Amino acid sequence: MFDYMGPLGFEDGWIGLGKKLFDRVLERGGVWHLWGHSWEIDEMNLWDEMREMLAYVSGRSDVVYLNNGDMVQRLTQSSSLAVA
Repeated sequence: MFDYMGPLGFEDGWIGLGKKLFDRVLERGGVWHLWGHSWEIDEMNLWDEMREMLAYVSGRSDVVYLNNGDMVQRLTQSSSLAVA
C-alpha cells in the first residue's frame, strides 16, 4: 500500500491525500471509497475537513456515486466474481 500511496505524499494530511487519490481514480479509473465513522469525526472535531472533502468529490457529472450495496450489485453484475 505504501508503494502506491507513498509517492502521493502525506504532507497535506488526510484531506490532501484523499483529494490526490480521488484525482488518480479520475485519471486512471477505479473506485474511490471514503470510509470512516461519524463518532471518530465528531470526537476529533473533523467536520470542517469532512465538508471540504465532500465538496471536492461531489456534484461531478463524470462520476457515478454509489452506496456500498449498489457497488456490490454493480460488481457482481459486471463480472463473474461471486460475493459471499
